[in-house]
Amino acid sequence: MISSQEWFRGLNRHLAAFGSEVINCRVDSSHIKQYKTNSNYASYLRYFVADFVSEEQALYLDSDMVVTGSLEDLFTLDLQGRPLAAVRDYAIQVQDRQAMFDAGFMVIDTAYWKQYNMRRHLIDMTSEWHDKVPFAEQSILNMVFRNNWLPLSFDNNYAVTKSSLAGFHLPNGQDYPKVVHYASHRKPWLPLACQAYREVWWFYAQMDWSEVAENAALLPLSEDMIYPKGRPFTCLVYTNISEIPHLTDLISALPKVQFKIASRQHVTDKLAQLITYPNVTVYSAIAGLNGLDLELLRTSDLLLDINPGRKVVEILDAFRFENKPILGFEDLKSTKHNQQTYSRDRWKEMAETIRQMRKKSL
Repeated sequence: MISSQEWFRGLNRHLAAFGSEVINCRVDSSHIKQYKTNSNYASYLRYFVADFVSEEQALYLDSDMVVTGSLEDLFTLDLQGRPLAAVRDYAIQVQDRQAMFDAGFMVIDTAYWKQYNMRRHLIDMTSEWHDKVPFAEQSILNMVFRNNWLPLSFDNNYAVTKSSLAGFHLPNGQDYPKVVHYASHRKPWLPLACQAYREVWWFYAQMDWSEVAENAALLPLSEDMIYPKGRPFTCLVYTNISEIPHLTDLISALPKVQFKIASRQHVTDKLAQLITYPNVTVYSAIAGLNGLDLELLRTSDLLLDINPGRKVVEILDAFRFENKPILGFEDLKSTKHNQQTYSRDRWKEMAETIRQMRKKSL
């Protein structure tokens, strides 16, 4: 997408109040045509960062990232003579067990890149290796800067689909990662949820400029900023079946309760259509996303064991371990997890129990 000059002028009119500016950097097509690639050319534009930045150090961030706190310290980071700093990609390890860095977030020593003409070197390597490497520009960058990059904390590039591999835990008092990276095809702006920290992206996407101005000091994002009236009381339904008795009845009867409906498989149209209710979020095809499972456990107040078919026992185990309530239909529970049960025709009593639980939580 090519943005017009009017777009840049309008944006910079707002940014001027913060001493900031967006600069329209255009890479000449003749530069791009110098190298061959079977991937999207835009992915390789990071090679040109040093051509446009006069400062000695620059930050490169992929466009599917959200920054929740100040990164000021990285502009003065001591790179110890290395050409860049980055976060390890915990999902990838090359054959000799050498760690790779995630090229979606880099602190770049632009003086070094200019001195050694790294752009030219990267272009040449891309032309030679583009069809022989598995991870496009990330593979090329790792080949060029092999054993010559400074590791950063996972907090600086918290890839939501890789968080369980990193073994990283947020520091005490910090509600969200400093940089959330919505890597892979699982984007937070899609209709169905499919990864953690979806609410963070939407919080920033729906900000207006007056709200931006209120946080000119770049205070770290906290949960009470997203939920100033408190996080909504939430019921989780974790299912592999689309036919769930009285689910829509419960959703309609409890408009002030948030319902999260999660499946490790791709959900059917019947479940997907539930997002037309304002108090429903549907999570689809989330198998293997342990970080998201932990988020669902942390943000849900109770589990509804009302789905037929095979149960996700580890979710039931987690709610019981956390001493969180589990409500279920008597004829549908297949395991004993201290559920408070009802017959199906008593679903209104279940709804009233949930309503009273919500009142007590306020």
